[in-house]
Amino acid sequence: MTHMKREYFCAGFSLVELMVVIAVISILMAIAVPAFFAWKPNYQLQRAARDLYSNMQKVKIEAIKRNTNVVIVFNPPNTYTITVAGNPIFPTIDLRDYGNGIEMVMPPAAGSVPDDLGPNGTPVSYAANSLSFNARGMLPMAGTGYVYLRNAKGNGYAVGTPGITGIVRILKWFPASNNWQ
Repeated sequence: MTHMKREYFCAGFSLVELMVVIAVISILMAIAVPAFFAWKPNYQLQRAARDLYSNMQKVKIEAIKRNTNVVIVFNPPNTYTITVAGNPIFPTIDLRDYGNGIEMVMPPAAGSVPDDLGPNGTPVSYAANSLSFNARGMLPMAGTGYVYLRNAKGNGYAVGTPGITGIVRILKWFPASNNWQ
């Protein structure tokens, strides 16, 4: 009678292998987490600026679609509302929802704002803190201006309309070089 020899294989990891993997993951996390927290405030500011840009484009399209004036009313430092004849047509946007102290603030230091960015010392350079697009998607003669956004780290964006044609522009503030691009 033949005896069958049974071999048992234990599949899995040894304790040493498991500890090495945990050590490698810990080192990677120690490097990645601080970088993520340094990156996050700038990402949130960029997202708020791009959303404002998109909402300005949306207002222009709504004005053409509705064949009437559509207005964004800015309420510094934190909110803006899109209205038709004084009635909101979308929920009010609150910049605090983006986090990290994002607000409409004054532009950077005197002399740093290009001529087409409007007056220094005000977070919204539109007359009466409102931007209005007419039924042709254009602005009134005095309708040009910018809204200045900044986060708690001091980084900023200017979003606005440099001319009456209704073109919307977004500029980033570079504190190191003291200029907009």
